[in-house]
Amino acid sequence: MNMIKNLSFLFVFIMAVISCTLPAAEESSSVYQRPFELETLYGFKLAQESIIITVISTGCTQEEDFHLQTSSTPEGYDVSIMRTKPDRCRRAPMYQQIRIPLDHSRKNDHFRILNSVKMKP
Repeated sequence: MNMIKNLSFLFVFIMAVISCTLPAAEESSSVYQRPFELETLYGFKLAQESIIITVISTGCTQEEDFHLQTSSTPEGYDVSIMRTKPDRCRRAPMYQQIRIPLDHSRKNDHFRILNSVKMKP
């Protein structure tokens, strides 16, 4: 009986030490944000001052949900279009056109879109 008491005490002591050494959990107020990912495009076209992209929406996609990032290359520049806010609505998926303004200084340059582009079925 004395041995069981000692083993129980040892178990409780080890658990207490382990729980003190584990990293503290993040506070619930912190919000997990996934890294931005390149949005799959279902078409795009150039307008006077913007690029118009076609994306899949389930009802909550807005123009403000996208960010256009550019980087210079010897031929012009690379364009990456990222969704900054996920569309969490539950409507049936549909194609939606989004207009993203282009930087005036780059509108005459050659550019390459780095996003994947899929054909509409």
